[in-house]
Amino acid sequence: MLRHRFFAVIAYMFALSLLMYFSMSSVILAVTESAVFPNMKFYFMLFFMILCCWALGMAVRKYMERLSDKEKVPMKTSFIIATFVSFFGYLLIFTI
Repeated sequence: MLRHRFFAVIAYMFALSLLMYFSMSSVILAVTESAVFPNMKFYFMLFFMILCCWALGMAVRKYMERLSDKEKVPMKTSFIIATFVSFFGYLLIFTI
């Protein structure tokens, strides 16, 4: 069961990192490539980013509902730590 929880946190961290990287790079390209701001590509990417974050959050929420009360607190902590790690990794990628 421990491997399953570890895999869920790693998969969440990977998915969140990819989502943040590709959505932000697409938004930056939508802003810099066009002569008009805001354009349709920007609105589409903003909507897509919100939709994907909502879907990822709902998936984590459904996963947390399946756990017992004793497992919820360590898993919430693991997901929060994974969120911070992926966010700081994202910041490092865009600053280098």
